[in-house]
Amino acid sequence: MAQGGGHGPGGGPRQGRDAGPAERPRSADLGRRFAARLIDCVIVQAVSMIALVPLLALLTVAGSALPDGPLSTGAGLGSFAALFFLIWWGYEVLFLPRWGATPGKRVMGLRVVPLHGAGLLLSTRAAAVRALFWAGPMLLGWSLWGNLLGGLYWIADIGWAVRDRPDRQALHDKAAGSRVVEEA
Repeated sequence: MAQGGGHGPGGGPRQGRDAGPAERPRSADLGRRFAARLIDCVIVQAVSMIALVPLLALLTVAGSALPDGPLSTGAGLGSFAALFFLIWWGYEVLFLPRWGATPGKRVMGLRVVPLHGAGLLLSTRAAAVRALFWAGPMLLGWSLWGNLLGGLYWIADIGWAVRDRPDRQALHDKAAGSRVVEEA
């Protein structure tokens, strides 16, 4: 590895702003990014189910105590959409600033870095913005039209990465000033 190597003490990403252009890692392949996202989806779905089952029970009990009967489907679905968003958002914000990758990205040998600092960790603020632009459409998931709009956004988000050169940034990466790279 060249002097400087892009890593700090213990082999982790550096915390400073001195990563040079010679250290710029290759942008991640979209197929590997997709596989990493699928792994993360399995993990988040498992966590969500553990959290959503008690919420469903609570909504059912609370709804049956209301004078008008159980809560409307919209209120129930809105609660699920909000919780699912919070779990996804928290998942990204937990992992990216600390380790530079979610578990799925780690398995696939990828990491998320600032656009102009390949050896650095993403800031918590940038991770929060990135997660908001990725998971935000989940908040629309309580209705058919919301799901349609969210799906169209994700198509545009991913489509942007397909055409973006040289960094292959999706819209959520553009918003956060980040890029996904292959681990050195």
